[in-house]
Formats: sequence, C-alpha cells, structure tokens
Amino acid sequence: MNIYILISVSVLVASFIGGLTNHLAIKMLFHPRVAWSLFGKRIPFTPGLIPKRREEIAGSLGRVVSEYLVTSDGISELLRKSEFRESVRKKLSLGLHSLAKREESIEALFMHIWSEERWVAMKPALIKFLNEMSVRGIDWLWVDKGWAKIQVGTLLPDWTEERREVLASRGVQYLIEAIRLELSTANGDRMIRSMTKQMIDQTGGFLGALAVMFIDEDKITIKVHQALVEALDSQAIRASLGDFIIGQLRRVEDMSLEGITNILLESEVQSWAAGKLEWEAWTERLLSVRVDELLNQHMVWIESQLSKVVQAGMNILEANVERIFRAIQLEQLVEDQVRQFPIERLEQIILSVSGREFRAITWLGALLGGMIGLFQALLLRWMV
Repeated sequence: MNIYILISVSVLVASFIGGLTNHLAIKMLFHPRVAWSLFGKRIPFTPGLIPKRREEIAGSLGRVVSEYLVTSDGISELLRKSEFRESVRKKLSLGLHSLAKREESIEALFMHIWSEERWVAMKPALIKFLNEMSVRGIDWLWVDKGWAKIQVGTLLPDWTEERREVLASRGVQYLIEAIRLELSTANGDRMIRSMTKQMIDQTGGFLGALAVMFIDEDKITIKVHQALVEALDSQAIRASLGDFIIGQLRRVEDMSLEGITNILLESEVQSWAAGKLEWEAWTERLLSVRVDELLNQHMVWIESQLSKVVQAGMNILEANVERIFRAIQLEQLVEDQVRQFPIERLEQIILSVSGREFRAITWLGALLGGMIGLFQALLLRWMV
C-alpha cells in the first residue's frame, strides 16, 4: 500500500476515534438520563455521571455553598460595608419617592399588591392578628418580663431622700395655695357657711337656740374663713401636710406597678389595655389615608430618618445572621433545589457556559488521535 495513503488513513481513523471518544465522554456526563438494561442486566456507565451522582452532587453543592460560598461571616461582612448600606438607603429612598407619586389610598395600594378578593379576606385576619399580638405583647411585658413586680421607686431616676422632701414641700405649697384659692371663691364661702350652720345645729338645746338668736352667720363665716387662712400659713399645718405627703410617697415607692394599676384602673392591666385597643377603627382610618399625602407630608422627616433606619436594620440583621442561617438551613435548601433542578436545564446551562471548552476537548482528542495514528503508521512502516 502506498505509504502516504496508509499514513493518511491511519491519521484520519485515529483522529475520528479520538474526537468521537472525547465527544461521547462529554455526552456521557448527562446521558443517558436513566439506567439501561440488557437481558435484565444494567449496562455499564448508565445512567450518565451527573444523573447517577445527582444525590452526591446535591449534598456536595449544599456543603460547599453553606461552608465556603454563602457563609454567615460573609453576609455579616457585607452588612457592615458602608457601600452596601448606602445602596440599600438609596433604593429605599427611590421606592418611597415612587410611592409618593401614587394618588390612591393605602387600601387601594394593597389591592394592587394583592387581588381585591384576597385583600378582603386578609383584612379581618390582619385586625385579629394585631389585636392578638398587642395582647400577647402586653402580657409578655407584664408577666414574662416581670414589669408587674417592678417597684415604683426603682423607676424614678436619681430618687433620693432630698428629692422626696423637695417634692413633698412643693406638694404642700400646691395644696395650701389650692385650698386658699378655693376658700376665696363663692363655692368656698358656701362650704364655710354650710360647715358653720352644721356646727350650730349640732350644738342643740338651749345653747343652740341662743346661738341661732344672737350669732350673726355672716360674721361667724368671716371669722372661720380668717381662722382657716391663718391655719394654712402656720408651720404646724405645713409640717403635718409634709409628713403626710412623704409617708404617702414612701408607700407608693414600695408598691409594685401591679398594685398601682389595680388601684388606678380597678382591674388587671391586661384587661384594661385589651378594652382600649380599637384596631378595627384604627386600621380603617389608616387605610383611608392617601399614600401621596401621607408620604409627601412627612417626606423630609422620613428622608432624615432613613439612614438611621437602615443602620438599625443592618445592625439587627448582623446580630441575628447566625440564627437566620440556622433557621433557613441553607445547606438543605441548596440540596433540595439541586435535586429538583431538571437535568436537561442543567445540561443547557453547563454547555452554554463551557460549550467552547468542550468543543476544544473534542478537537484535542481528534488531534491526539491523529498524532497517535501518524506515529503508528510510521512505526508500522519502519518495522515492515
């Protein structure tokens, strides 16, 4: 056989086999999708590598993503970046300005977000939820956090004996001025006359009759008024009132919030607060407000507070990022998504990204096969 024909055929055959082998190897990453059987025996290399190892790939991807790619430390670092926080602030600001252009009520806005039928069904549930959460919140603070047992004295800032005496002195002065002012009014005059008449009537007998005949009611009223005013200015009265107020203050200081509220409200604070909650009326009032009027009226203030809100939100997220990661179970989430992802779609994605490289591998196989064919032909010719 002509040496050139031998070399050409050998190179072409070897190149074809090398290219075909690499092409089949790439295809066998994804094909066949299921195992093939012949005479009840599974044909080797079926199903393809990725379909066969789908569970292991899902588990490995889950671990890689959760341990190396998307980690709590990485998210925390992102949340701390000022550039990220500024980006969030700008997006919130743009969203608020976009909402501020909507000439519709808050309820109409919700109906755009959800359907009208769904919102009508959600609204009673929302009101019920707000009521329940308010009651639970009050009960949590009052019972679980121990607010009911807190002594009033511990809530007073910088409370000392000196401040107690100052407050008592002011209370005495206020009471005396209030009584003096009341005595100078027509109502005070009527009260003194009533007291004087009652005292005379209680005298009874002959002395009582003489008192009625000879005592001038106007004069005795004036005398009693003067006596009361003079008594109010006496140090003894002031001291007695001061001691009384100090005693009452000490009593209140030692009382718990539960004791105070029971006296003032004449019921448990939870029941009283639940009766004051009017979430249905409050919700209707809020939902009727127009979005543009509400936002434009307070936009300057909202903009001034937006940075603080973003900072606070990012700090809260950063402090709870570990808990959030545990709650969402990222590794399990990635595994489930990989298991559910269609193999056909995965093949399209990989080929769209690495198709050029796969074709290069195929041609490399053909090149290597051709080189091997050339070497074999030359070796065969040399041996012959």
